[in-house]
Amino acid sequence: MANVWRSVSMWRPANGIAGTPSFVCKSCRSRIVSSHVRQFHESGTRRVGKRSVETPATTEEDPITTNPFKPGLNQDESLDQPAGTGLGDGRQPDEGDPTYEAARTAKGLEWVGTKKWVEAMRDPKDKFRGWPRERPANVNRENVDTFLAKIKGDAFGGSDISFDAASKLKLAESVSKITGVRIADIRMQQMNSVGALRAALIRRQKEPRFSDVFGQKQAVELQGLPNVSIKSTRMTMLDKEKERGRWKLIKRALLVRQLPVFKKNATKAQRLL
Repeated sequence: MANVWRSVSMWRPANGIAGTPSFVCKSCRSRIVSSHVRQFHESGTRRVGKRSVETPATTEEDPITTNPFKPGLNQDESLDQPAGTGLGDGRQPDEGDPTYEAARTAKGLEWVGTKKWVEAMRDPKDKFRGWPRERPANVNRENVDTFLAKIKGDAFGGSDISFDAASKLKLAESVSKITGVRIADIRMQQMNSVGALRAALIRRQKEPRFSDVFGQKQAVELQGLPNVSIKSTRMTMLDKEKERGRWKLIKRALLVRQLPVFKKNATKAQRLL
């Protein structure tokens, strides 16, 4: 064993390998860092001289140096600038009418900016006039053929109604002028027959309310009953409590308990109140 260690110790200096360890302890690392920091702080500052900035040469056409009050075409540049005028190009100010007197009150002056003034200043040619008539006609199943005949004569001169792309604008204009019904663009684009036009012209009649129909038929029978009443709108628990005069007390009790107070037009889940 001693011979092995002796051979190793004899082999190291022969190959030039240093015997110092590669590990650096904590204290040595701290001394190395402090020395580098000291060198950084003690290093001298470099003085930087002022840099010369080269400015581009300006010409007479440069917008920065051009006089904005320079005379334009057909103006004399030889006018001398009068003292105290404030004009940099030598032009003389307009003296105006010497007999002019400034107004002290608004009496007699023209009002500008009102709606009447705007309407008066507009050109009558610019007024927009739409196609539809003032009030839409009552088109139903009985008289729809009469309106179709008028539309055919106005738009196509009595010939058959055409539903190509070039004729639909003329057709929409005639429908608006004669019936006052405005057909939606998407529906007019999909229209390709007279039956579709007839269905678009017929106005859907509103269904009568149950209260109106039931009240008209049973009015005589229900007049003498004190506990039956017909309302035109839906009655909820809120309306019933208002009629009894208890809604104010209920609302006050809900607010004291910090509970929500919903209105009549709330959602179905909120009408449970």
